[in-house]
Amino acid sequence: EELQSYGSAPCLEVKFDEWYSTLTQRNDETLSVKRCLMQSFRGLSVELCDQMLSAAGIPTSENINTMSQEDFDRLYRVWVGWLWSLNDRNFRPRVRGGEVFGGGGELLLIDWPEPNDFSSPNHHELEADAMEEERSDLEFDRVSDCVRWYFEWAELKEMEVEMKKTIQQGIRHQRQKIAEFRKKAEEAEAAEEFKRKGEALSQNLNLFKLGMDRIVVSDWSKISEDGSEVPMLEIEVDPMMSGPDNVALLFKRFKKLQRQAEHAKGLEEEATRALMELIHVEGSLSNIPYREGAQAAMSVLLKMQEDLMRKNIVKRKVTEDKIQAKVADKREEKITQKSKGSKIKIRGRDKAPEFLRFMSPNGFEIIAGRSSAQNDRVTWGVARDHDLWFHARGIGGSHVILQVPQKPKRQVLEEDIIYAARIAALHSKAKKDSKVDVSYTEKKHLRPPPQKYRRPGMVFITKEQVVTVRPLDEST
Repeated sequence: EELQSYGSAPCLEVKFDEWYSTLTQRNDETLSVKRCLMQSFRGLSVELCDQMLSAAGIPTSENINTMSQEDFDRLYRVWVGWLWSLNDRNFRPRVRGGEVFGGGGELLLIDWPEPNDFSSPNHHELEADAMEEERSDLEFDRVSDCVRWYFEWAELKEMEVEMKKTIQQGIRHQRQKIAEFRKKAEEAEAAEEFKRKGEALSQNLNLFKLGMDRIVVSDWSKISEDGSEVPMLEIEVDPMMSGPDNVALLFKRFKKLQRQAEHAKGLEEEATRALMELIHVEGSLSNIPYREGAQAAMSVLLKMQEDLMRKNIVKRKVTEDKIQAKVADKREEKITQKSKGSKIKIRGRDKAPEFLRFMSPNGFEIIAGRSSAQNDRVTWGVARDHDLWFHARGIGGSHVILQVPQKPKRQVLEEDIIYAARIAALHSKAKKDSKVDVSYTEKKHLRPPPQKYRRPGMVFITKEQVVTVRPLDEST
C-alpha cells in the first residue's frame, strides 16, 4: 500500500485490463491523461509521457474521462512497445524534425510508432513489424551520440540567441550614448558666447557697479568694417560679485564648456566606432559555419564574443563565484571599517621570546605578559578564541593565557585552571596577599575598549568566572 501511493512500477507482464484499472483508478474528473500516467506509474518523466501520448495521437491535455476505448487501445500499444524497447535494449536514437546543420527538433531514443501505424486494436498482442514510412529524422548509431548532438546544437542555439540579444542591447546603448554626446556638444557651442561676454565686460569694467544683475556694454568684437558702428551687448552678472569676479566667472564657464565639447566629441567618435563594430558582428551572425558542425560554429561565436569584450564594447560576464567573492570582500571591508579605531594592531604572534612561560600540571603551556605592552600582545596577538585568559580581579597585573590545543582536543582540568590563576595572582599587585580573586574566561569573551578610552593592557570582559587562589610561590 505504501508503494502504491507513489504509483505502480511499469511491468511488461501487466495485461490491458490491469493496466487500464491502474490508470483510471484515481477518481478525479479534472485529471488529464498525462497527469494520470505520472501519478499511476513510477519512473515516468514529463517528456516521456508527452512522447507516448504524441505517438498514440492523444493530446497531452486530454481529460482521461473523455477518452474513447480506441484511445486507450492505442496508448496501451505504445506503452507495451516502450517496455519492449527497454527490455530488449532496442534503442533507436534520433532527432525528429531537426536540421542537420542547425539542431532543433525532438530528441527520441526509441522507435515510437506514428498514430496511423495502428491497425485494428488488439489488447494483448503487438504487431511484429510496424509499417515503414519515409522519415526525415536524423538517426545515430549510439544513444550517447544522439544526446551529444542534440545538446551541442541546443547550447549553440541558446548561445546564438543570447549573442543576438547582447548585440541588439549594445546597439541601442551606443545609439543612446551618441545622442547624449551630440546634445552635450551642442550645449558646448555656447562656450564662445561666454568668451565674448567675458572680453566685452573686461573692456567696460568702469561701467560696472556692485548690485547690478545685468549690464549693457559695447561689443568691440562685432564692430562694423568701417568702424562707424559698435553693437551693444547685454550681459547677465552676479549682483553679489565684483566686476573682475564676474569676468573670471564668464571665462570659467567658457573653459568648462570648451573642455566638455572636446570630451564629448571624443566619446561620440568612440561610441560610433563601437556601433559600427556591433552592426558588423550582427551581420556576421548570418555567416556562422553551421555546416562545419556545432563545435566549429560555437568556436566562431565565442571568438566574436571575446573580441567584443576585449574591445570593451560589451561587458564581460561575471560568474557566480566572482559575485560571491566580491560580496564577501565587501562584507569583510565593512566589518574592518566598523572596527577601525577600536582594533588593536599586533605585529605578530609568538614573536616575543621575553614572555613569561610556564607549564601546567597536565602539560598545557601558560604565557604571561611582563608589561602593559606585552599584555596587549599576549591577549590580542598570541591568544586564540578557545584559549583561557586570566587576570587578577579589580587590580593591575599580568595578562595570563592557558593555551588549549584543538588538534588533538584536550580537556582542561581544574588543577590546570588553579595553577594558571595562581600565576596571574603572583604577577599582580596583590602578590603578597594570602588570597586573591582571579577572573578567567575564554578569549572570545574579551573586547577592546573604545579608541578614546583605550590604554595599554585594558580589556572589557563580557563573561567571566572567578576563582580565589593563593599566589604561586616565586621560588617555583
